[in-house]
Amino acid sequence: MEDANTLLADIRQRIERFQAETAGHGDLQAKHGPSVDDSRLNVETHEIGARVRAIRGKRSQADFARMIGCSQPTVGRIESGASMPDAGVVLAICEVGDVSTDYLRLPHNFQVH
Repeated sequence: MEDANTLLADIRQRIERFQAETAGHGDLQAKHGPSVDDSRLNVETHEIGARVRAIRGKRSQADFARMIGCSQPTVGRIESGASMPDAGVVLAICEVGDVSTDYLRLPHNFQVH
């Protein structure tokens, strides 16, 4: 249990740093102007849900929820595509699944030009 608490404390610190670093950074349109087509950056909620399901693997939703610091119903809503995970949950999922945030947020066919 101590390992889980240590992991959660580390995730919370990363969330706080992430929120501090991104505070005041508007969306892509405001940051880069109207020439940026940010529609290609959007991933459908059901696609994110499928990726979260894959990361969860054989673990129960309840066990996975405890690992990422949210409730089982929240995991269920994310996996079904009914809701999007907030920034803190995204970071926790990525930490537990050892994947980048881009894996969850960007379409698989996205390429930087």
